[in-house]
Amino acid sequence: MKFYFGSMKTDDHRGAYINSLPSLLHKILPAPPKGAGKNLIVVHCDERSDINQIEVHSALLPAIEERGYLLFETVVCSRSTFETIGLMYADLVGYLAGRIETISNDSDLFEGLTDEQFARNGKIRKLKSSEDLIAKIKKLSLYEHSSALSGAA
Repeated sequence: MKFYFGSMKTDDHRGAYINSLPSLLHKILPAPPKGAGKNLIVVHCDERSDINQIEVHSALLPAIEERGYLLFETVVCSRSTFETIGLMYADLVGYLAGRIETISNDSDLFEGLTDEQFARNGKIRKLKSSEDLIAKIKKLSLYEHSSALSGAA
């Protein structure tokens, strides 16, 4: 499995999500295999209350076609539950990657701590446990992308 973790600072979460999906897909999709029917693709993603399935489908279709794939069916937006283990797995990896990024970027957290304070600090322990969990995921390719989008769609 490969994961792409995006981090954006924006006031327009809906617009940023819709606008970043095509470039995300274009970046992570390899060229399709050669042969009849080997370029078929199905896309599953998390359900969101602020974006409907048709909007996600419309945003992704041009990027999918540009990469040489044929979308086999409408993009599937599912609620992350025990029955959608792939989405749950992606949610977990995204949560851990986000926690690592957030804590790592808190430079004040690391300043002036003694070794004992460093070892007992709750945020630093969360950072270490998140890094340890991420390291245990086999065949993980984590692509990091940061974009500063402000309000505009």
